[in-house]
Amino acid sequence: MKGLLGRESLRSGEGLLIIPCMGIHTIAMRFPIDVLFIDKRNIVIAAIRNIRPNRLTRLYPGASGVIELPVGTLDATETKAGDLIEFS
Repeated sequence: MKGLLGRESLRSGEGLLIIPCMGIHTIAMRFPIDVLFIDKRNIVIAAIRNIRPNRLTRLYPGASGVIELPVGTLDATETKAGDLIEFS
């Protein structure tokens, strides 16, 4: 339930995978994040850039999880809806 609360930042290459998850909030967070909502096949259904602290996303009923990333990651990787995310 804690997620990134209490952290000062995410370093490049870090991220947090939350499963199950259909929506997030950044209430009481100290830094902005990029977010990917993925379905059960790890296909990106929504890519949201630069979510600032104290915000809510809408719910994504098709999402099975979310990946929280350092701000700027989505621009650097050009990740978008429809992309397949692979974990290694």
